[in-house]
Amino acid sequence: MKLTKTDVAKMIGIVYLESGQSVSEHDIKERVDFWYASLKQFEREIVLNAFQNVAMNTNYPVKLADVCNEIRRMQALGEKSDEQLWVELTGVLDKVRHNTEGYRYDYMDEGARCRKSNEQIYAALQTEIKDYLRSISELITVAYMSSEDLRYEKARFMKRIGEIREQARLRRDTPKEVLELLSGPVPQLTEGR
Repeated sequence: MKLTKTDVAKMIGIVYLESGQSVSEHDIKERVDFWYASLKQFEREIVLNAFQNVAMNTNYPVKLADVCNEIRRMQALGEKSDEQLWVELTGVLDKVRHNTEGYRYDYMDEGARCRKSNEQIYAALQTEIKDYLRSISELITVAYMSSEDLRYEKARFMKRIGEIREQARLRRDTPKEVLELLSGPVPQLTEGR
């Protein structure tokens, strides 16, 4: 989806609300036009995700340069937008459904070949998609959904994928020592008893 001036106006509104500054309508319009001209080349989802990341991780009002840096960081990491992830998922559903039909054939190892093909498709999906699906079984379930059910599934996907990305970001950004402490057994306190 394309970024709109309305999206940018909402971001600017948040910036001014957070800063507590009083500004004229003319200043807001100029700021919206400038931000829009700077950000319109990027996909809407990437811009909104970058804005949210910067807003959640800074103590001062969000600046355009910070949003642009976050977009570049996300692109350097190869992060796809939510919409791109959904397109990737739906792009494999026909093949998965076709392979699943082959499960019941035992002649010439056709069933085993079809199962292996679905395993390879699942393994090739982006990590976020696999975290959303959790198993090949769920991928097969989605593959057999009607087009109407897929619309509802897309809404669930779009809602959940942001949470999945945040969890992945926390795992990636948390120091290794802290992760080891959190995953290990709870130490017993022996002093002071």
